[in-house]
Amino acid sequence: APTLTPTPEPTPEPTPLQTLQPVPAPTLTPTPPPTPSPPEPSLFPTPQPTHDVGDDDWVTIFEDDFETGAGIFPIYRRKRGVSHEEGRWSLRIFKNQNLKTEWVDVSNYSQISLRFWFLAKWMKNRQEGFDFSAKFNGDNGFAHVKSWRKGIDFKNNEWIEQTVTVDVPADKTQIKLQFKGASIRGRVYIDDVLLEGFGE
Repeated sequence: APTLTPTPEPTPEPTPLQTLQPVPAPTLTPTPPPTPSPPEPSLFPTPQPTHDVGDDDWVTIFEDDFETGAGIFPIYRRKRGVSHEEGRWSLRIFKNQNLKTEWVDVSNYSQISLRFWFLAKWMKNRQEGFDFSAKFNGDNGFAHVKSWRKGIDFKNNEWIEQTVTVDVPADKTQIKLQFKGASIRGRVYIDDVLLEGFGE
């Protein structure tokens, strides 16, 4: 019988390896720093005098921290236990009481500036706070100058510095200043008072 020679199986061709293309790394865009928000407007704007307080033309009329007395204010309004910074004494307005100065000579000034710190306690709503007024010699009563109200001009238990200025009419020589409470149970403590006069 004829000899059968087996047919060799075809040699499979090797599968070429797939060439991997390098994947470029993603480009990272740097994140810019956040833009700071503008500061919120102050709830407690300070009235500005016509002339810069602190100039040589401003003269100290009265200055007191009430640690040893009450000065031009009534002594019985001086209270112990609440004070600005490291003191122990201040002046207190309770409920709707008033706090008046004695007559002060302003004959040499065209304007006065009263700078002070105050702390309010127990104020309940925006109708409660205190008022500031002034009276010159010959006037029938006090004229309103400025008011402070809870939630608008101050918060309870926070010391706040304020400056109030009053123009002195040419025919006036004396002034009396008054703080007056406007609350049911509130207290206002006044401390570190500086009264100055501007002479022209």
